[in-house]
Amino acid sequence: MTIASTLSSARYAGNGETREFPLPFRFLVPADVAAVLRAADGSERVLAEGAQYEITGAGLPQGGTCRLNTPPAAGEVLSLTRAPRLVQETDYQENDAFPAETHEAALDQLTMICQALDEKIARAPLVKVSAAARGLSLGDPAPGRALVWGADGLALEPGPEAGEIALAQGYAARAAQSVTRAETARDASQAARQGAEAARDEAAALAASLEPATLARKTDLSTLETGLMSLAMKQAVQAGDTDRSILMNGWLDPLTDAGQVALTGMEFQSGDTGYIQPTPGGANLAVPLNLAGAVGSGVAAGAGAVKLDTTGSGNVLTALTATMLSNVGMTDWTTYFANLVSGTPDDNGPYFNAASVGFIIDLGVARTITGAGMYGYPAGAGTGAVCTWAYADASTGPWTSVATDATYGKTGWTDKMWTAAGAHRFWRCLSNTGTSNSLRLSEVRLYERADYPVNDFAVFSLPTLDAAYWTALKAATGNATTPDGCAVYAAVSFNGKHYLVWTGTTWRGLTYENNGVWQYFVPAVGWVNASANDKFTAFKEALAAHAQNKWPLVPQYAQWTTDICAGGTAASGTAYSPAANAFDNDTATRWETASNVNTDWLQYTLPSAKRAWKATMRCDSGTYGPTNVTIYGSNDGGTTKATLLTLSGLTWVNGEKKEWVIPKAARGNYTTYGFSMQYSVDNRNIIVHEAEFYEETLRTPTNATGMTQAQWASQAGFVPGTTTTVDVMAALTTSDTAFTPELNALGFTVDRTTGVGTAEFNAFEAVDPDIGRAVFVMQAVDDITLDTDLKAWMKRGTGAYTQVPLVPDSAYDATRVLVRGELDMSATPGTAAQLKLTTHNSKAVKVFQAANYFKSK
Repeated sequence: MTIASTLSSARYAGNGETREFPLPFRFLVPADVAAVLRAADGSERVLAEGAQYEITGAGLPQGGTCRLNTPPAAGEVLSLTRAPRLVQETDYQENDAFPAETHEAALDQLTMICQALDEKIARAPLVKVSAAARGLSLGDPAPGRALVWGADGLALEPGPEAGEIALAQGYAARAAQSVTRAETARDASQAARQGAEAARDEAAALAASLEPATLARKTDLSTLETGLMSLAMKQAVQAGDTDRSILMNGWLDPLTDAGQVALTGMEFQSGDTGYIQPTPGGANLAVPLNLAGAVGSGVAAGAGAVKLDTTGSGNVLTALTATMLSNVGMTDWTTYFANLVSGTPDDNGPYFNAASVGFIIDLGVARTITGAGMYGYPAGAGTGAVCTWAYADASTGPWTSVATDATYGKTGWTDKMWTAAGAHRFWRCLSNTGTSNSLRLSEVRLYERADYPVNDFAVFSLPTLDAAYWTALKAATGNATTPDGCAVYAAVSFNGKHYLVWTGTTWRGLTYENNGVWQYFVPAVGWVNASANDKFTAFKEALAAHAQNKWPLVPQYAQWTTDICAGGTAASGTAYSPAANAFDNDTATRWETASNVNTDWLQYTLPSAKRAWKATMRCDSGTYGPTNVTIYGSNDGGTTKATLLTLSGLTWVNGEKKEWVIPKAARGNYTTYGFSMQYSVDNRNIIVHEAEFYEETLRTPTNATGMTQAQWASQAGFVPGTTTTVDVMAALTTSDTAFTPELNALGFTVDRTTGVGTAEFNAFEAVDPDIGRAVFVMQAVDDITLDTDLKAWMKRGTGAYTQVPLVPDSAYDATRVLVRGELDMSATPGTAAQLKLTTHNSKAVKVFQAANYFKSK
């Protein structure tokens, strides 16, 4: 059978209904037909015979039919292509009669293979028949890149990206524009003919070099951009002259050539391309203060606490384990105590060399300890001893930990501070399981809470301000942090002598240096000399004298010790006696669970939401006190409970009152506060005689955030254009029951308008610089009017600056424009010439590159 048709493929558009499609070519078996479905987005997928379609009509001269299980949708295209197997399966037997039909079938198979290959080749790009090139190759695919011929003209390799091509085309277009300008300048001015023709040739050469096919690397773009900038600027000033070369000066590249320009009210910015701009404006601009450079005292850990004396009755170390002393051959802790608190570190101390190693300090009398320090020498592996401090009122305990585990370093002092937990006589330091022969102890020190409330204070200065451009200095917080019960106060000075505080309505003098003597103001008394003649002491004593007339910078919570459980409703899960008895401030009454109930809840609903910071519970019958307690808050009467603190393993003695501080992170405003309780023994009632919750309230700082410029200038002495530095003295205070904390950092903010800036280029020496031309690239951040918001000036010799009229020359790119101006300076003598740019009306603008040119008439 012959094959008279050259068809070997067919394409059909889908309509969502048709499923059967003709196969207008002969094929021998269904597997010789390939079905490909193209989606509307151009993607293709090969269909599977049997699963997605079936073929009929194999071997028929007229072809057959392809039936799809699912009709192609509108927008889809079905391609049916003959794809015979590339095999030869006919076998001729020697001495047999010639098998004509078998032979013809083999020829048909070969013809079909040829037609299939021809169909594929027809879809491939080919060079022209007359092309001499042979042995062509194609490089590895590179997504997003065009193909370009290699240097030998035989290989297609990945070339530039589409964006690079578009950018090069843009450069070529601008270069072509430069050609047009050059030709126009040539026609308009015979005197500039040679220079214009040279510029035209340069532009044409640049345009030719920017053909996309020649752009090989992205790194070429910076070089091309520099060349284009140079060319554009030369065109803008009509570079080239018949009798004199143009002299050029003032190239401004802020990344490398910042020394060529003096800035006032302006600043450099670095980036891919540097630029200058007026000092930016805005609201609440941060001015950080670095406490690392603070002067004064109290910025180290433990400030405000007093190290215990090394002598005196009761200061005795007692042995917890003998292991620590075994390495140094000592057994008597009492005699060794003097060495550990001598104040002179030495390398002969005992070891923290295992878990549960430590010592007990007997102070003789109960004292309020707020921290401990240890001085270590290197010993063994590890980074130091991990220890926990605890207190007790008897040498045998029970012991209560004051803080989480702390790592004491192997070299030098390590201080660990904690919340004061009342006065206690015995203090224990015990290593945990993370310690193994890693610290030799040399010195020990304890810190007792200081009676004076001021713990930390320091003096530091703001950076020098160009005050002419600052509309208001505002006190606020940067990243200042304070623990519970603490507040930050500060005073400000613009001359270093008068330190003032803002009361919310006016400034008040706090301290003053009067003829070399530091004084502080006492209400109803007047100015009083400080006990020590320095501003630190004066500031500290002024804070104590003024009480609340201070300048708080950081919002803080005032913690009150008045029970808030009043005017509301008490409730419990069960009750042998009423729940209200636990909140009546009468220890003679009590709340008790129902008989044999050892798990229950007790709560109080307030008239309005409050923020509790501490809870108390009193059990006069110690054997009936709860073993496990969860303190909770709720805003729906106890249906939904937020866990504030979980306690377990509690033991009670008759008449004991326990106090629990709610963690700061768990506190919030709740209308209901309560206790979920459990006794560890079944069939045992729970009895509570009294329960309380204490409130804390947020004190909003009275700072200077909302002050006007006039208030700063007239009352505090901050004078724009005159004041250059601001001194701030800060103190961190604490209540009697709180910490010995540290002042971490403070920050200030300002409102500032955009600056009025000046950029003055270095003087340029030239012979008779009669004509000056200025060219620069700018980007307007605000709406800019040339010669009003942005001005150019030139001068010759020692003469005065004269404004240069500016006009836009051309667009440099999508956001920047090339600006030029010209000035006749022939009436002024001298050889030096100079360019200046100024900004006005608080308008923001960026200048990326600038040049000034001079020539004779």
